[in-house]
Order: sequence, then structure tokens, then C-alpha cells
Amino acid sequence: MREETKEKIIKALEIAKTIVHWGFIPAILYLGFTRSHPKPSLISMPSSMPSGVSSCMPPSMPWLLSSLMPSRY
Repeated sequence: MREETKEKIIKALEIAKTIVHWGFIPAILYLGFTRSHPKPSLISMPSSMPSGVSSCMPPSMPWLLSSLMPSRY
């Protein structure tokens, strides 16, 4: 195999590795949002988080989540 061909294969594999590295989680989230029934909403997602999640967040995060959640009267 020529040296030029080897370099092109190595470069293509590096690009593929980067795409998989940065695209795997977003792809899984996309599939989860588009294939689930009922369709989840990004706005209602923080209100569906378990209560234990806010206990492991920095002090400013629960306030931020509560300001984003719709109020239920």
C-alpha cells in the first residue's frame, strides 16, 4: 500500500473517532426524544428529575431549575 493511501486512511479514522466521540451522547438523546411516546418536552424535563438530583448540584443549580420549571398552582 502506498504511503499516501495509509495517511488518508489514518486521517479518515481520526475524523471518524472525533465524530463518534462528540456525537454519541447527542445522538442517543435525539433518538430518545424522537422515538419515545409521549414526546418529552425540554421545558418540562427539569420537573421530572428525581428529587435526589438537586441535592448533588451546586447551590445555584436548584434555584436555576426552579426558575425554569413552570409553576403549578
